[in-house]
Amino acid sequence: MQRLLRHARRDPDAVRDDIRIHAVEHLGTETGVQQQYTGVAGRIENARVGVFLACATSG
Repeated sequence: MQRLLRHARRDPDAVRDDIRIHAVEHLGTETGVQQQYTGVAGRIENARVGVFLACATSG
C-alpha cells in the first residue's frame, strides 16, 4: 500500500472529487444552523459545527 501511494500517478483534483462523492453518499449533505451550547460564546447560540480532515507528510 505504501509503495502504491508513493509511486502511483494521480490527479489531486480527481482524488478530491472522488472522496467528496464518497463522503456525500455515505454521510449525507444536510447542513444547517441549530441552537447548541458554544464554548466561545459561553451560552446557547445558533452555531454551525465544521469537521475537517487533513493529512501532512514530510515529502
